Amino acid sequence: SNALAIVPTPAEGTLAPSGDDGARAVVDVSVTATELGPFSTTVHYKATDVVRPLSVRISGVAIGPEISILTPQLNFGIVRAGDQVARKLPFTNVSPIPAEWEVCLADTADGNDDSDSSSRAQFSFHPQSGTLAPGGKVNIIVTCHAGSQPEIVRNSVQIRLKGSRTRYVRQRADIQQLKCFLDRSNLRLGNS
Repeated sequence: SNALAIVPTPAEGTLAPSGDDGARAVVDVSVTATELGPFSTTVHYKATDVVRPLSVRISGVAIGPEISILTPQLNFGIVRAGDQVARKLPFTNVSPIPAEWEVCLADTADGNDDSDSSSRAQFSFHPQSGTLAPGGKVNIIVTCHAGSQPEIVRNSVQIRLKGSRTRYVRQRADIQQLKCFLDRSNLRLGNS
């Protein structure tokens, strides 16, 4: 059983003597779960002149936000060293509650990199965070800022959801210094 905060409204009251319709009281119960997943508990109501308390079983499932990522992978293709290329990363909130989200580059530190960070590709995200209403969609613009050196980039974008699991989208880019070569065998120089 998860930790629950249970608030009955009204918390106490007086029930009139039963008439033709019988005696009734409507009690609204607000349940706030502090953990995701199934929960259940029993609420006991006591009444004077009644031997046993009335017991009401409360159960349900506490859900967090859930998103549907509409692009399984970001492919920047071949990017010339020093250039910038942008791609859209769309996702939709498919849950009945607002989704607070934040995007960042997943930790890819390999511990062996002594190169200057300006020579490596960097990535930026716009917007970087927000709250998405139920059924809402957002397009994150992911920009690859190619470094000055050739490299093949394989990493992941991390989408963190408050109160739910983190999601990942793979991305790839091939940073190249484009060069032009002449094939002398096909080069026509004319009459000389």
